[in-house]
Amino acid sequence: MRSPSVKPRPQLAELRASLPVFWRWCLDPDAARPSLLEAAVFAESARDGLMDVGRHLFGTHLLPDCLHGSPAGGADHPHAFYLPEDADGDGHMDHFLVYAGGGLDAHALTLCAGLSAVSLGRRRLKLSTMRIGGLVDRVGGPFGPAREWVSRTPYVTPNRALRRGRVRPGYDVETQIVDELKRRGLPQPQAIEIFPSIRISEEDTPPEAFVPPQRGSRALLADRIGCFVRLAFRHPQSGPLALGHACHFGLGHFGPAGTRRGMPA
Repeated sequence: MRSPSVKPRPQLAELRASLPVFWRWCLDPDAARPSLLEAAVFAESARDGLMDVGRHLFGTHLLPDCLHGSPAGGADHPHAFYLPEDADGDGHMDHFLVYAGGGLDAHALTLCAGLSAVSLGRRRLKLSTMRIGGLVDRVGGPFGPAREWVSRTPYVTPNRALRRGRVRPGYDVETQIVDELKRRGLPQPQAIEIFPSIRISEEDTPPEAFVPPQRGSRALLADRIGCFVRLAFRHPQSGPLALGHACHFGLGHFGPAGTRRGMPA
């Protein structure tokens, strides 16, 4: 849930531009790390953890607007993305990123500073802050920049694409990706390649193997299309990049091509 907020005045634009936009943690390297297949559940649990921090520090679980992940996603996607990462490609999460393009305000930064662990079922996974930065600091790792971006977690079409088992006209994967990129102000890719699986922990892994978000429908796909994708742009683009259904909570997460194992060949 989000706390009541006032629409920012135009004169605050410069202040917002100077705010940090991301907070990146490292999971405890000495503990057993969760499978990347649990990315969506981890992302939801991390957001719940921030709400718990708020309840402890401020007496309320309500989050500031910048940390309110938007399940539907607006045109400019101003709200936060909760993105678990498998940076070394071993099939297990090792980093976690909260990204808010509109900036993390003082309230949000206090909550992030207080997040030291995420509860995943009976497991309590310790986190340590690795990096905090603004728009100009989006270099390396999940930020690129890169011309080619590949799926880290399955892309699931935001709009229901199937009717009686067939793709509805205009709702194919390529069209939905291009439409979403356009709404984000990003260019149309020169090429879009689609793959049925990626290699995770030495196994070919389809989208259905990923644990679906626990909020809303329990079926990951239902009448949506799930797949893995490689996007090739004419010019390098900066990340992070997450598209499609539940992209604010770990699904549809892309990373720069060639930066880790397990990607589509």
